[in-house]
Amino acid sequence: MRGVEVPRAAIAESREPPPARERAFMEFLMANEGDADVAGQVGEFLPDKVFAHDFTRRFVTVWRDGAAKGEDLFAGFADALDDSERGWFDAALLAAGRSQASGLKPTDILQEFVRQLWSDWLARVRGALPADGDDALAARRLKISMDLKRLGQVKWH
Repeated sequence: MRGVEVPRAAIAESREPPPARERAFMEFLMANEGDADVAGQVGEFLPDKVFAHDFTRRFVTVWRDGAAKGEDLFAGFADALDDSERGWFDAALLAAGRSQASGLKPTDILQEFVRQLWSDWLARVRGALPADGDDALAARRLKISMDLKRLGQVKWH
């Protein structure tokens, strides 16, 4: 999945809130802020490029930095947000305080987020490709479609 970049026009940079899956992921991170296993896997498997929304990328970066330093860096982050972003942040914070009683370990939940976020990214990359083009573009679209299918079927190791 490395080496393929999404054109900037395909990435949501508007005042619209982050996509629902990204909002749910931020809530999950807030609820599992002190979990070293979650922090390690987020750092290893979720580069910034998989997030469609700039706010999510910045949020996850602050979360990763805080986890690496063993500090809560969100106070400074929250103070620098505009009103819309502060609303998104507060919603994640509030939702994180609710019960996360699913019976699954946080790392199991994270693994499904990893799968879903990469699938979303691949779909954005495929959608950003021109509809018509040469054989190389058709081959790239086909490879991405196959990667999407494989990502949905593969078991986490």
